Amino acid sequence: MITLVYPEDGRLEQLVPLGLCYVGAYLERYGIRVNALDMRYHTIRDLKQAAKTSEFIGFSVMTIRLNKALKFAKICKRANPKVKTIFGGPHPSIFPKETLTNRQVDFVVIGEGEETSLDLLQHYDQPEKVNGIGLKKDNKTIITKPRDRIEDLDSLPFPDRDLFPLKEMFKKAPYWPCTTPYPQLSMLSIRGCPYNCVYCQPTLRKIFGNTVKRRSPERTVDEMEYLYRKYQPASIFMADDLFTANKEWTLKVCREIRKRGLHKKLIWECESRVNTVDAQIAKELKKSGCYMVWFGIESYSQNTLNTLRKGTTVEQNIKGIKLCQKYGLMSLEQLMVGNPNESLEDLYQTLR
Repeated sequence: MITLVYPEDGRLEQLVPLGLCYVGAYLERYGIRVNALDMRYHTIRDLKQAAKTSEFIGFSVMTIRLNKALKFAKICKRANPKVKTIFGGPHPSIFPKETLTNRQVDFVVIGEGEETSLDLLQHYDQPEKVNGIGLKKDNKTIITKPRDRIEDLDSLPFPDRDLFPLKEMFKKAPYWPCTTPYPQLSMLSIRGCPYNCVYCQPTLRKIFGNTVKRRSPERTVDEMEYLYRKYQPASIFMADDLFTANKEWTLKVCREIRKRGLHKKLIWECESRVNTVDAQIAKELKKSGCYMVWFGIESYSQNTLNTLRKGTTVEQNIKGIKLCQKYGLMSLEQLMVGNPNESLEDLYQTLR
């Protein structure tokens, strides 16, 4: 059995850790027993008990959660010295060797986790033959051959959200602005981003490869419909890095939503860029039940936008916001402060 752990024990928020839900569902498809703990809701006692009854403990690790994951892994090792720990997610994918210098880490999964995790659990006695991982053997760190990316996202099962305490999560308000109707569930339909912003790349490419992959519009709306029927959320958050990257795909998703009548039952929000939303997209989003668009504005200083390799202009920022206003969409601006080479004048331009 494997226990998957989300190593956040502070802020209580609604959204389930989708990466672990995807891995859990994929392992279950092949008969692997899966348990899961969310340390925002579970206790150290729960963690110790899981370590005693599991062969593997898998952690989803962003850099900001590395120290917490290491702390929890240490607790697991003390509870059961035989348990093997696996670190996956953004941080181990970018820093596999550095992550393995920690004594409490046995393996790292590099890149997408579904196929690699299954391969590792099925061949843990010969891990050096598993592509896409890092391990320690004979006092040496070994990084195996890269694994091919998952090409057909439609082939993956829906994430198993029931691994986590949804009932408890549904009682919590979102930590972002109070305009979000809740309870809310999140979902993903795209892996990767075609842009080259300095704060995301090359991290996204190292995790998801050099090309953007999408589920089909039909499969995307299949999951929206599944979430509505099973959980009755007040809203859905399309958590893709850039939902509107491909205009034709976005329009097909919107039309499929209306074809099934979901726009009359469900509202949703998505992440976008100001240079990927035009009048047609804004109109279709609104008609299909989208009520809010998140824009990565970052700054209203062109110098800062250029430093960030954003590929947008201040004029496009303003146009994108006005388009949303025109077609009745709420817009949420995400701004960054303290960027490289940013001056006070750059900040004042954003404030104005």
